[in-house]
Amino acid sequence: MYVKRKYIIIAVIVLLTIIGILAMQKMYKKQLAVKDKEISNLETEIARMGEMTIVYRTVTDVKAGNECSEIELEAIEAPGLGMSENAVTDAEHIIGQYYKIDLKAGTQLTNDMFIDYELEDDMRYMDVVFDEIPIGLEAGDYIDVRISFPLGQDYIALSHKRVAEINGDTVKLIVGQRDFYCYESMKTDIATFPSTKIYGAEYVEAGTQQAATTYYPINLDVLLTMLKDPNINTGNYSKVMALREQLEEQLLNSDKVDISQKVTSGRLSISEKFDSAQKEYERLQSEKEKQAAREAQAAQAAQAESDNSTTNE
Repeated sequence: MYVKRKYIIIAVIVLLTIIGILAMQKMYKKQLAVKDKEISNLETEIARMGEMTIVYRTVTDVKAGNECSEIELEAIEAPGLGMSENAVTDAEHIIGQYYKIDLKAGTQLTNDMFIDYELEDDMRYMDVVFDEIPIGLEAGDYIDVRISFPLGQDYIALSHKRVAEINGDTVKLIVGQRDFYCYESMKTDIATFPSTKIYGAEYVEAGTQQAATTYYPINLDVLLTMLKDPNINTGNYSKVMALREQLEEQLLNSDKVDISQKVTSGRLSISEKFDSAQKEYERLQSEKEKQAAREAQAAQAAQAESDNSTTNE
């Protein structure tokens, strides 16, 4: 009787053990299925996010106008999903370029935060209306702005100007202070000589081609106004005035050129006009030279006083 009871107990223990093992296996399979589902979900999410990509961010605060250097950059990995199409993925493309805006440390960089030219204090945007625009011209391209007169005289007026925006026949260019006067002169010439036109000539490889030299002689009224502008460091414009006189003589004395009624009476007084302008030009230049001399003298006096103070100490 005792032996029989013993076997029954053993059988019960074995049965319970088997049941426990089966239950544990079922639970393990259930947990494994949950883990497999989690892994599958993660794989799906990773696939949706795309591959990790190297991008760049700043490690220090930077100022607009400063040149980008390698020491300011840090490479990090970022998922493709949600990443800007304009994100910087190659530091070589931005090193040596210039920041357009102030940036805080840790800012992820995009290509539109940079310009490939150094900002000057007198740089501005100027809208130029063209009679002819190069086919396929896009923002970021570089052009020369040229003016063509009725008798075939053709001049480069603005050289190597970057295109910022295009709207129909109007192109927004990045220019300097002197360029505004040059364009005003071009508009005056178009009004005076109706067949005159403004057109653009695009550079083939602007990054490697040297900027062309301008040689368009601006008209006298604009030139004399420009000489009074304190924002422009004017040079010797005697050659410009001589070229302008030659151009106007050719145009005003030709019966092939349509001329605005307002200047018709001036055909016989070109020499007098330029003689008067030459005198005014010389007067303005003399005033500027005297002013420059006074400023130089004041600077020398200040330096001498500073040197004396240092010696006495």
